[in-house]
Amino acid sequence: MFNRARMQINFFNHVILDEECRASNFRSPLFGYKNIKSLIKRLLRTYIAHENTR
Repeated sequence: MFNRARMQINFFNHVILDEECRASNFRSPLFGYKNIKSLIKRLLRTYIAHENTR
């Protein structure tokens, strides 16, 4: 269980850093907004999947 939680955190960190890098490459605010929206969707999906497997 503990390892699984740590894996989850690593995954979140990876996704967030990835999105931030991509967002900083494109200065357009619209692009950043789209990234944040997709990031939130992805985090929610992962969280829901995590809750369902518990």
